[in-house]
Amino acid sequence: MATNLTKPARPEVVSPNLLSAGSFEQSIAGWQRLTPPGAVVNWADYDTSVGAPSPAHDGTGYLATNSDTAGGSVYQEVSPYGAGGVYQASVWLSSASGTATGTFCLWSIYTANNSLCSNYSVDAATGYQNYVLIYGVPVPTGTLRFQIYPSPNGGTTNIDTASLQRIS
Repeated sequence: MATNLTKPARPEVVSPNLLSAGSFEQSIAGWQRLTPPGAVVNWADYDTSVGAPSPAHDGTGYLATNSDTAGGSVYQEVSPYGAGGVYQASVWLSSASGTATGTFCLWSIYTANNSLCSNYSVDAATGYQNYVLIYGVPVPTGTLRFQIYPSPNGGTTNIDTASLQRIS
């Protein structure tokens, strides 16, 4: 099952968030940059309590990123919570200024890589928007990758309130 939603399918989900530092409150622990050869992928962990350039979705922290090349991204890899299953990946995205575009993906990485992705377009004037992916994980899966690809020279994407939860 693969679905892209603009709001959580199961807001009552109480399983643990598999991502580390999903609210970016003074930490980007667990997050990494994927920088293709010759590319630049910028990122900054901002804290609104000390003068960040944009608001956070929740709390005071958020991660801002942009890239000058296709394939540049920020991501986090986690071990699945048991075999197979259905996962809900959720993230709130905004733009530092003007419009920012890109792609939000959840990958299943094993001998064959499978993914579910959603394009996004967000604007600073309208604030944060929630993007949700519901993904039935093929069995077997060694790693799940939660990944944000900002479009090359497509503005700075602000990321906040990221979560990955098993919903069945």
